[in-house]
Amino acid sequence: SRLLREVKLRKAAERRIRYVATHDELTGLPNRNLLSDRMQQAILQHQRGNKAFCVMFLDLDGFKAINDEYGHNVGDQVLIDFVYQCHQALNDDILFARIGGEEFALYVATDDADKLRATCEQLLSLANNVMVTPSKTLSVSVGSAIKRATETFSNTMKRADQALYLAK
Repeated sequence: SRLLREVKLRKAAERRIRYVATHDELTGLPNRNLLSDRMQQAILQHQRGNKAFCVMFLDLDGFKAINDEYGHNVGDQVLIDFVYQCHQALNDDILFARIGGEEFALYVATDDADKLRATCEQLLSLANNVMVTPSKTLSVSVGSAIKRATETFSNTMKRADQALYLAK
């Protein structure tokens, strides 16, 4: 009985360690590690089945000013509210990850321009639903890149990052 209890505790601790290693503590979103792992899997699928996908980067505009003016507790709540809005609206086939601070990434398993445009518009609209103060809402910038057949994943990420920079 004691041994079974120890085994259960150890397995629970291992699950917790795996979760902490792959998820953001504040938002519960997948982190950069899990995103990278999923992207590598997507690249293999892309190569085998010639399936296209898109990478999107998001940055919450003026987030540092929110933290500076209202404090980190408000900033954390803004992040949590934004993630909640996104979870309610985004399809299950979209991987939404927090890659650091106020930066997020999405893996979208399509290259359909209309679907990607709709996803971008949805993200921009969702930000307007997050209240920083009664008179101020959140805004985001989005940059995206579709994985080309001959390019590396690193290049796709660089193009998405450049698109985000241009959007800002």
